[in-house]
Amino acid sequence: MAVIFVGFRSKESYDSAARIFGKPDIISVTYDARTFTDVEDGDTVVFAKGTPKHIDKYVFDDSMEDKYLKFRFD
Repeated sequence: MAVIFVGFRSKESYDSAARIFGKPDIISVTYDARTFTDVEDGDTVVFAKGTPKHIDKYVFDDSMEDKYLKFRFD
């Protein structure tokens, strides 16, 4: 049972969610096909801005330097 954070862009929102749900096991920048397939029964998925209405068409490249985040997760 994993905790998965999706779409967090600020330290304040990340810290608020971490206080409630604990530190995440997985962090995903977008709700894309990779994130969708990582979720298993019993996992808790926490979205930064509500539940998305669709899965993003393109998969985010987690291997590159994350220029989209304004902070580093600890």
